[in-house]
Amino acid sequence: MSEQRLLTEKQLESFKVIANLGLQNATKALADMVNLKIVSENPVTNIIPFGQIPSLVGGEEEDAVGVYLQISGDISGHIMLLWDYAAALNLVDLLMENPSGTTTSMDDMAQSALKEVGNMVGSFFLNAMADFTGLKCTPSPPALVIDMMGSILNTLSAQVAMEGNQSLVIDTTFTEGSHSVLGNFMLIPSSSSTSTILARLESGAL
Repeated sequence: MSEQRLLTEKQLESFKVIANLGLQNATKALADMVNLKIVSENPVTNIIPFGQIPSLVGGEEEDAVGVYLQISGDISGHIMLLWDYAAALNLVDLLMENPSGTTTSMDDMAQSALKEVGNMVGSFFLNAMADFTGLKCTPSPPALVIDMMGSILNTLSAQVAMEGNQSLVIDTTFTEGSHSVLGNFMLIPSSSSTSTILARLESGAL
């Protein structure tokens, strides 16, 4: 199967079901952890080429923060949560119940908070995928990268077999009261894993 193959409307809808369930469960766990009423707005799901990811945060020279997890098990690949730098600082303020603008740098506490967000969202997404498809998939511990978008992509591309990989990108907003933060969740499966996932979708696993 060509790596350039696009998902059908039915397959994309199936991924949206997985995304909604995984993100809802992760958001609930996150809210329980920090004792806040955090909600996740309905995600917008798209399939884009890996090389177009910089446009999500304004280009390759835009400062950004990424939390990266590697997937192993029945499928392999990569997960990344990505925010522009200002949005990442705002998310830390949301989690810490600080007024927006309080956090001005990525200190150890801020980095730890974002890693935990990445760990929760990645784990719950993969749990939802496992429940729907029967595929066992485990995330690695989260790693945090702070750099220009181009440099973050170079770091990730060293782990990804490029080969025209398509990325599942989910725009989602975490909201607590009047405080909202937009981020991007990315699933980048390996070529063979893309085929495995699509085969499960086509067989009616979802």
